[in-house]
This record gives sequence, C-alpha cells and structure tokens, in this order.
Amino acid sequence: MVYFANCHLHSDISDSFLSPEKIVDIAKELGHKALVLTDHDTVKGSHRFDVACRKAGIYSMLGIEFITKGLGTRFHLLGYDFDAEHPAMRELIDRCSSRHRERCHLLFEESLKNGSLRPGVTWQEVLDAFPGNDFYYYTQVFTVLEKKGIYEHAEHPQFIKDAFSPPKDREPELEAAIGYFTPDIEECIKVILAAGGVPVIAHPHGKQEYIEDLIKMGIKGIEVYHPSITEEERIGYDALCRERGLYVTGGTDHAGKIGGFTDLFEKKNKPDDCGGLGEEDFFRLYRRELG
Repeated sequence: MVYFANCHLHSDISDSFLSPEKIVDIAKELGHKALVLTDHDTVKGSHRFDVACRKAGIYSMLGIEFITKGLGTRFHLLGYDFDAEHPAMRELIDRCSSRHRERCHLLFEESLKNGSLRPGVTWQEVLDAFPGNDFYYYTQVFTVLEKKGIYEHAEHPQFIKDAFSPPKDREPELEAAIGYFTPDIEECIKVILAAGGVPVIAHPHGKQEYIEDLIKMGIKGIEVYHPSITEEERIGYDALCRERGLYVTGGTDHAGKIGGFTDLFEKKNKPDDCGGLGEEDFFRLYRRELG
C-alpha cells in the first residue's frame, strides 16, 4: 500500500541516516504526494526539505517532534504548521536540542575513555561533519566513524548498545551532569498552540488511558497510523478522532525505506505498509479544517 502522505519523518539533521533531500527522492519513488519532516527538537533541515519537496512536486509543511514528560510517563509530541520564530518556540527548540548535544558529547568522551567506543575520531570531527546541526546524536557519531572505516554499517545496533546505552540507573547522574532538560508535555502543547501550530500526540501505543487528559491539555490530533500501533489501536484511535473532531495523522517515523532503518518495527508491522496518511486526512490538516 502506498499512502498519499507521510507525516512523521526524521533526517540526518536529527537522528536518521538520510539527508532531507534523500528522503524526498525515496518518497517520490514510492509514490508519496505529501511529506512532513519532523526532526527531533530542531527545524534546521526544514528549508532544505521544503525546497526538495517543491522541486519534486510534493506537498509539505513545517513539523517537529519533542520528547516530553507528564502524567507519570513520557510522550512524543508532534507539532505541525507552526511559526518557528515565535519566541517561546525558539526557546523551547534551543533548550531541547542542546540537551542531546551535551548528552551525546558526554557519552562520546566516556566511551572513548573506557574503550567501549573504538578510537579514531574526535568530537570536533563530529561537529565539523555536520556544521549546520544544532542537534547531535549517536547517528552523527556513527556516520563519521563509518566513513572513516572504523565501523561497518551492520555494526550500528551493537555500537549503540556498547557506547550510547548507559544503564537506566545512570540517567539521574547524566541528567545532573549536563542539566538535562525534558519539557513537560502540557508546556509543549501550549508553546505549539501559541506559535500557531497543531500539537499531535505521536505513536501512542499502549497510552489509551492518557488520551482524555491529553485532549484536555490541548492536543488537536492523534498519530493513528504508525508502525508501532496495532490494528486494534488504529481502529479505536481513528474512531475517537472522528468523534471528537481531532486530526488523524500518520507516518513511518524511523522505519522502512524512507525512515532509514529498514528493520525497525518489522517484527510487528511492515513499516512501509502501515505508516502513512490518506489524501483526505492530510488535506484536513494541511488546510487546518478543524482549527
């Protein structure tokens, strides 16, 4: 199945291996007619992505994804069609992107020192390889290491496990060391709304119990179509959106050909067949028909 739109995508500006332009190239080959780049905590790739979409004759809009906390758990929150220069949005993006850069740098240096990361690359080389980024993650580190022949691409999962997956009980220590900032989801929703955007809860697999509270906080849509969402959840979330006047969205995220990680989620679903959006639902969002 080829969906009209794919509204949840990541590039090498955040945590995928594909450039904004490469994503558009693949999408055009797959037959997608509309795309949204939703890099984590950054919009640095949005202009390049928009230019590539226009050249390809593909609809697009501005997007982003935040990792948030609230209601005793964590949520991923998508923002669509907002003003990236709104002061509150600009501040939120700056704070969120800096946390990943600082955390990545700390783990990089630690892993080099303890031998869990093969030597041969400095942190400055990683920064120099992605001069336009404000977000740095293990994908940028691995890309540089792979280009220098220090790792092979197939070693990526083990690389993450060895060097960039500290034990959970170390997280408080890491957060304290870098002043790690995880925004409250209600705060993020308010910022997206203030910037004129549409806040949408991302891939809420197993999160049904929180949806009513999130609606009260101000979410305007649910990511119904995503590789992690089960068929039962899709049916339920779709019906809820139609009933409550919420936007239905969908995308492949990191999964499948266009996501850059072909093996992600495949044990549960085939990502290219279950992560996307139909034409009617896309234009409902694109034209802001629900406000």
